[in-house]
Amino acid sequence: MKVVELTSTTELFGAGNVAGAMKLVRTDAGKTAMEQIRQNAALLIEEERALLSNARSETRRSRLLVLACVIALSFLSLFGFALALRNLRRSQKLGIVEEQARQLVEERERTDLLARELNHRVKNLFAIVQSIISSTARQETDARVAAAKIRERVYALSQAHSLTSSIDMQQQTTLAELINAVVASQVSEHCDLHTGGPEVTILAQHVTSLGMILHELTTNAVKYGAGSCDGGQIHITWSIHPEDTGQELHINWKEICAPHTSLSSPGPDGFGTRMMTISLSQLRGQSLKEWKPEGLNLQIRLPLDGNGAVKDRN
Repeated sequence: MKVVELTSTTELFGAGNVAGAMKLVRTDAGKTAMEQIRQNAALLIEEERALLSNARSETRRSRLLVLACVIALSFLSLFGFALALRNLRRSQKLGIVEEQARQLVEERERTDLLARELNHRVKNLFAIVQSIISSTARQETDARVAAAKIRERVYALSQAHSLTSSIDMQQQTTLAELINAVVASQVSEHCDLHTGGPEVTILAQHVTSLGMILHELTTNAVKYGAGSCDGGQIHITWSIHPEDTGQELHINWKEICAPHTSLSSPGPDGFGTRMMTISLSQLRGQSLKEWKPEGLNLQIRLPLDGNGAVKDRN
């Protein structure tokens, strides 16, 4: 408005109308318009300031709300993590408890199995000892001779059983170890023992039967065969052969007496032979015996299971 006033005043003055120009100046309309503009501008500034203040307040509230949400989410995250960690520890403890319970059940079952096996072995040992005593007593009239033979055979039984006293049905020995424990310990230093063959597993429940067989053969060799003369030899070899029903173990027992020494047959079969027959029957085995002047030749055949171990009738 002030610009319009100045323009109009200039035009009147330029036209020579000085009085009109002065009158227009005295009205002060431009000043009034400028004051109105200033007032309107001040109102706009106040409104803008109010809007800016409101915006700042809203922003501050939004920030506080976001901060509160972040804090709440952080707390919930920490709580969830702590809960997950607690569940993980409880799950681990539960797994340990379950594993201990499973091991306890297995140990209990294993203990029951060992107790039943021990009871079975003890009954068998008593039966064998009773059979040794009664059979020896029927054959020998001399009490001292009978007592000596009973002691000898019970000792052989204990030697064979000693290999299984510290092992259970799941453990085992080998044929070579059994021969070393039963035969080598009884053969005189004047008799040479030669052994050889592949590794064959002997389960604990079969050691006593096979050990009694080896003991009877060793006893006969010491009394009547190669072990009774200087320079004698005992050869024990074994091999595995395929059969229609599986594999079969062949154990060859061969005695060679010293040169220029002739041996005679020990006579009719006695209790030791019957004991060997019973033991072979328990192992489902067979034997072929041939007595020669230089000593005994014997072949024992025993069936093997799929793992190469001697198996019994079961």
